[in-house]
Amino acid sequence: MNSLITERIKDSAATKDQTLTPTFPRNILFELTNACNHACIFCYNRSMRRKRGQLNKQLYSRLIAEAYALGAREAGFATTGEAFASPDLFDCVAEAKSIGFEYTYLSTNGALLTEAKVEQLFACGLDSIKFSINAGNRESYRHIHGRDDFEHVVAIVRLIHKRRRELSKNIKLFSTTILTSETKNEGYELRKELGGCFDDMFFSIETGAIGPTNSCIYTLPCPLLFNRAHITCEGYLTICCVDFENNLVVANLWETTLAKAWHNLAFQEIRCRHLMGDVAGTLCDICISRQEKPYTPFKIP
Repeated sequence: MNSLITERIKDSAATKDQTLTPTFPRNILFELTNACNHACIFCYNRSMRRKRGQLNKQLYSRLIAEAYALGAREAGFATTGEAFASPDLFDCVAEAKSIGFEYTYLSTNGALLTEAKVEQLFACGLDSIKFSINAGNRESYRHIHGRDDFEHVVAIVRLIHKRRRELSKNIKLFSTTILTSETKNEGYELRKELGGCFDDMFFSIETGAIGPTNSCIYTLPCPLLFNRAHITCEGYLTICCVDFENNLVVANLWETTLAKAWHNLAFQEIRCRHLMGDVAGTLCDICISRQEKPYTPFKIP
């Protein structure tokens, strides 16, 4: 059986409109907060110099309505931070569902979830939750995540699995695990522990990615410039879901609409460079080469 997560990754990478002014995408991703309660050894969040903050709720309401009017039907609620560190998470999901979004999703380490929040999770209408669990036992988890939350997260996953059966809710339950050289054999442990709870479990090897995207792409153009809109907690439109330091911002959405920002000259310029295979001097070059190089952050228009 094909992995549900793998199929979704393939679908998100299938760039259909590689033009300078592509149609607004079905998918929009909100950084409700860039704060995180964990300090994973391979994540740039713990080194982030950007001020921790929360997305303004009134701005969110305007943007989610604009996105829907432009054709977006999928909304995600986690990028560089921990989704449950936002006090507005449940309200934001409920608002997206109320105006017609077909699929709402988030990623989380799960440590901030409580029994009460699990009930709110079902009540708000969330369609999918993906847990990031990067070890197969308590000791390794404490080392990788920087927090001793393994047993709590295991209990929360089991509770959600139990409650979705009791409530007959169709919320999807996934997990992703980044395996390091120290934990490369722990996938089996995690499957044994929680395999019966998840609809799908996805394991990947740490890439050794560097720089303030903490990520890597393998070929240009990067599909994210065409397939998904990314909103930072300050209210900026960035080209990247893991733009930890706002180096790739193309618009200030306090001052313009989503429609204008999606097609503005700054966004067209970086799309053009990706399509031509010339991203030298940008953070994108570090992401694709996995080599430290000097780069110039975009100037916020």
